[in-house]
Amino acid sequence: MQRFSKVFGLLAFTVGLATSCTKQPLSPTDPYESANRKTCGFNMVADNLFFKPIAKAYVAITPNFLQAGIHNMFKNIFTTTTVANDLFQGRIDFAAADTTRIILNSTLGILGFFDVAAKHFKLPYHYEDFGMTLAYWGATNSKYLMVPIFGPRTFRDAFGIPFDIATNPLAYITPFWMAVAAGAAAMVDTRAQYLAADAMVAQSFDPYTFLRDAYLQNRAQMIAANNSMKSYREFQAQQLQGFAPALSMSNADDTGLATREPDASTPGQSSATTGSYHPVVAAPAQ
Repeated sequence: MQRFSKVFGLLAFTVGLATSCTKQPLSPTDPYESANRKTCGFNMVADNLFFKPIAKAYVAITPNFLQAGIHNMFKNIFTTTTVANDLFQGRIDFAAADTTRIILNSTLGILGFFDVAAKHFKLPYHYEDFGMTLAYWGATNSKYLMVPIFGPRTFRDAFGIPFDIATNPLAYITPFWMAVAAGAAAMVDTRAQYLAADAMVAQSFDPYTFLRDAYLQNRAQMIAANNSMKSYREFQAQQLQGFAPALSMSNADDTGLATREPDASTPGQSSATTGSYHPVVAAPAQ
């Protein structure tokens, strides 16, 4: 699961690698493979030119504890999207718990730099997005789509992007250039979490197929876990017992699959039991 977790974040935030998107036979889940491969190639070029070099520089110059704190701050911000989708799904107990997390971490946790809600109040991180809400209400089958810059999605999840953006506080920062800067910082933070996954994807026979299948498999697991979870108490108990269901491992860390918290001792690595997959764009959501 941890291998696929890292791969998902890699995909969700257009963390392409310098590998070819070679053409293969069509998959039933990917009827638009030809177009998707072209978009994949574009995302890989963008990643190699911008996202990956910046993420590497960020990891190289930023102390580990600061990386972990910044990552926690973005998770805290993006939890507003989770709360909105808790309500869209009619899960009041989840919405109440996630709102409490935001309040605790924004105050006692110093704007979310420290996850005091999880550490001291036993309120583990929980992730939702609008694609998961659509799946909760029955839209479980959707074809694969590679979205420019946003990376891998299904058509259902791509449809949810505007809703995720609308519930992301970064979208409302003014002036606009500050919103762009905040969104770009979030993308760099996310990309940094998955630098260690680059080699694994590069070694695959066909990176496009490997990443697509990893994304679809883990997204399906995440949705199944979300749809089967009866209450926040059940989710909380599993987390406290050390079992992390897919719905707690968003995506972010991204969009998606389970992802992990950055290890405070190793830059660019993943280690904790919960994570965040967040739809963030340069001008916010992923």
